[in-house]
Amino acid sequence: MTATEPDYREAIREIVHCIVTLEKEHYGKGPERTVVRVLPGMVVALLHEPYTPGEVTLIEAGRHEAVFAHRRELNAIMDPGCADVVSKELGLPVFATMSSCHVAPNLGVKVFITDDSLSAQ
Repeated sequence: MTATEPDYREAIREIVHCIVTLEKEHYGKGPERTVVRVLPGMVVALLHEPYTPGEVTLIEAGRHEAVFAHRRELNAIMDPGCADVVSKELGLPVFATMSSCHVAPNLGVKVFITDDSLSAQ
């Protein structure tokens, strides 16, 4: 961090807390580790090992799409709450949110777009 870069450590802690809390509340389990980066125009959260035991069972049986569909629906409900925290902590509006997951490696990602020029195409 240089003298001209903002210090986002506290904001990042709050964003991680929001994500982990909502994941535990809605899935019954949070990710093993969550890494958040504040980048120009966006915030990216990488969730390591986010799947529940039931989801792991489905993945091992080749039912990836069932897990992805379930997570898409729940993320559509959860992401606005996290977007509010991102906006509050950074003092920036969030114009779009996106969430996705991957099975190998076992990862999830959340992206919050904070620059409207990135979302307007």
